[in-house]
Amino acid sequence: MKNITIENLYIKGFPSVHPGDKAAFALQLMEEYEIRDIPVSDEQTCLGLVRKNDLLDLDSQSLIKTIEDEFVPISISPEAHFTAALKLFHEFDLSVIPVKDPSSILLGVIKIENLLKSIYEFLGVEIPGAIIVIQIEKNQFSLGELSRLIEMNNAFITQMNTSIDTELNKLIVTIKLNRKDISVIMATLQRYDYHVLYYFGGEYYENDLKENFDSLMAYLNI
Repeated sequence: MKNITIENLYIKGFPSVHPGDKAAFALQLMEEYEIRDIPVSDEQTCLGLVRKNDLLDLDSQSLIKTIEDEFVPISISPEAHFTAALKLFHEFDLSVIPVKDPSSILLGVIKIENLLKSIYEFLGVEIPGAIIVIQIEKNQFSLGELSRLIEMNNAFITQMNTSIDTELNKLIVTIKLNRKDISVIMATLQRYDYHVLYYFGGEYYENDLKENFDSLMAYLNI
C-alpha cells in the first residue's frame, strides 16, 4: 500500500457523544475504547473533540456542553493522505481524529493504532532488504542517478524517504533495497563520492524495526 488515504483507514460507526450527554458517560466510553479524546456530534454534525482531562475537571453529572469552549476543533477529510493525520496526531497529542465529509457530517475516526500499522506496511518492514542512509547537498540530489547506480548492481529501491539536517542544511536520504548483500553497492556509492552515514543489513534492520514496532504496539495495548 503506497498511497494510503484516510478513507482506507478510518473506523466507521465509532461512538461519539452529544453535547447534552453527561461527563460520566463520555469518560465511560473513553475507558471502554481506550482513548483520551472522543468526537462530539450534534445531529451527525461533528463539533470537534472533547478531551479526557477536561472532562475530569467536571462533576460527573455535568453536561458536556458546559465545556463547549474547550472542544478541540480538529478533523480530517477521508481524501487526505495519511501523513496529514500523522502531523495532527503529533501536533495535538491525540488518540483519535474525527473524519468528516465536506458538510461536516461525522463519518468515523482514525485511531493512532490504525495509522501506525499502516505506516508499518507502508515502510515495507516485512520485505527483506538492506538500508542505506546518505547525506548529500540538496542541489546535488538526483533520484535518477541513485537508481542507476543501484540498478547497475542488480538491485533496486523499494522505499525511499528524505529529510533535512537543519544544522548542516543537507539532505538525508534513506533508501531501502530489495537485497541484503550491499557490499558491491556500497563500493559503487563511495566511488561516486556519496557520503554514506549508516547502513544496515536487511535482516538486522528488519528484525530491529519489527522488535521496536512490536514493543510500541504492546505499550499501546494493541
